[in-house]
Amino acid sequence: MSEQLSFTQALRENGFTQSNENSQNNNDEDAIEKTEKVVEVSNDNTVNNNYNDDEVRVMYIGNKSVMNYVFTLVNIFNEESDVVSIQARGRVINKAVDVVEVLRHRFITDLTIEDISISTQQIIRDDGRESNVSAINITIRN
Repeated sequence: MSEQLSFTQALRENGFTQSNENSQNNNDEDAIEKTEKVVEVSNDNTVNNNYNDDEVRVMYIGNKSVMNYVFTLVNIFNEESDVVSIQARGRVINKAVDVVEVLRHRFITDLTIEDISISTQQIIRDDGRESNVSAINITIRN
């Protein structure tokens, strides 16, 4: 499944913003703003997910440090949700994997990885050319 979006539109829809190296000192509360609640509802008003009516939180990985995302996930698991979907595209895919590995080896040892899916999204750049961007979605449960 591929989507045709402009490059900047695709980045904005997936929570990525332009950032320079000086803005790396943002705290984990900024990372919380990049999470969203996702519950799919079908036409007959039944919840349509595989997580037993749990709320699925989605965290988009961007330019912040690995530990900002790890601490945000610890807070989410302690206070809000048992299931989180971590999504990343392009150069930050390795950071998404690092976040999950640090989280499950150092902070929440009974964490289970429920699903890992990879895909390629076709986007249209601002100059009109098509570009393929790799993406990963890692679903974890506490």
